Formats: sequence, structure tokens, C-alpha cells
Amino acid sequence: MNISARTVVEKMEEELMQLAEKVDRKEEAVVKEHARVLKAYCDIILASDESKRNRNTDTVETAKISSKTAGIKQSSIETKQVNSSSAARTTSEIPSSDGNLLEF
Repeated sequence: MNISARTVVEKMEEELMQLAEKVDRKEEAVVKEHARVLKAYCDIILASDESKRNRNTDTVETAKISSKTAGIKQSSIETKQVNSSSAARTTSEIPSSDGNLLEF
């Protein structure tokens, strides 16, 4: 659910008015309850800011991972090409093992 910050602030103002009334009447338990509600509203606003930052960070991290993965794939392809050409050279350089090596 997407709640606008303006809506949360309006609810906070209502809660603050109720809190002020209860402070004037010295109703300590009710004051603490209203204070907790205000804290919860603050947490909602802070959490929405944090989730926006996390989404931006996740996008950047995904881009970094994608570029690293592309680099690894390219490096892997180049390594395979070098290994296959090395294998071709190696097989031509190895003497034939046909026959018995002990025969003179």
C-alpha cells in the first residue's frame, strides 16, 4: 500500500492535538499511548524513505552485477578460445605413443 506523506502528517497532527489535551489533563498512561502512535507514524515516514533508497541502491547494484557478469562471461569465452588453441598445439607437439618405447 502506498500512503502519501501528507496523509501521515495530517494524522500526526490529529494525534498531537489529542496528546496535548491529555497532557493538560495529566493522564500519563493515555499520553504514552498517543506518543507511541506518533512514533509509529514517524516510523512509517522513515521506512518509506528507506525503501526508496533501497530501491535505488538495488538498481545500482543490479547494474554493477550485470556488468561484472558480462565481464566474466567475456573472460570465460576468451579463456576457452586460448585453451582450445593451446590444446591443438599441444597434441601436435606430443610424440606418437604408437608402438613400444623400449624398442630400439
